[in-house]
Amino acid sequence: MTSPLAGAKEARSEIKKFHVSLNQENLVPEQCHRRNHRNYPMVSYVSQIAALFFSSNYEVIPVFISRTVTELERNADQPVTESYRKIVYEYLCQMTYFLANYTNVDSEKLKCHIPEEIRNAGSRKAPEMDYQT
Repeated sequence: MTSPLAGAKEARSEIKKFHVSLNQENLVPEQCHRRNHRNYPMVSYVSQIAALFFSSNYEVIPVFISRTVTELERNADQPVTESYRKIVYEYLCQMTYFLANYTNVDSEKLKCHIPEEIRNAGSRKAPEMDYQT
């Protein structure tokens, strides 16, 4: 049986791999860092989740997961963001799994902000790539 500590380390490691994936130049939607661009909120919310994760400020992450989900839905008609949105969705599932199983974030807060489909998705793997570079 795996210890909870080992499970937390594995979950954190996978999240860090997602962070590398989500910032690949060929994946991030073009011009998304311009404030007036349609994809700016989506990319910004994902970045905010990463910053909160790295600072161990887990309590606020569910709010930004909710905002990101809204943006994923709003941008669903954009084929150019499809690859990015798919990885973001998997990332949100993994982040939620981590929050639910390895932090003290209240389960009611998770239920309030995060859709059931994401809460029940379980652990996810980041896309395969060379994470050393």
